[in-house]
Formats: sequence, C-alpha cells, structure tokens
Amino acid sequence: QSIKNMFDSFESFEKALKEIFGNPNKECTTAQQLMNLKQTKLASAYTIRFKQFLVQLL
Repeated sequence: QSIKNMFDSFESFEKALKEIFGNPNKECTTAQQLMNLKQTKLASAYTIRFKQFLVQLL
C-alpha cells in the first residue's frame, strides 16, 4: 500500500497502521482468549475454536 493511498480515507489509514504495528502482545492475547473460551454451542464448534487458538500459539 503506497503512502499516498494510505491517506485517502480513514479506513486506509487504519489498515496501514494495523499492518505496521499489528498486535504486539498477540501471544498473550491469544492465551487469554484460550483461557476464557467456554462452550456455548456444539462441542464441534468449541473444538474448532480451541484448535484455532492453539495454532496461533504454536
């Protein structure tokens, strides 16, 4: 994304910031989400979400 396009709209600017800085505590955030995960739907949906978090930590 070019610098010129970055300032075309707020959405473009926000997207550029997220690409540059991302989540500095991604591992910590993911671990916290995993700890807070509760089964509220089907067991299969819970298992899928659990595995998604687990993959992010590996």
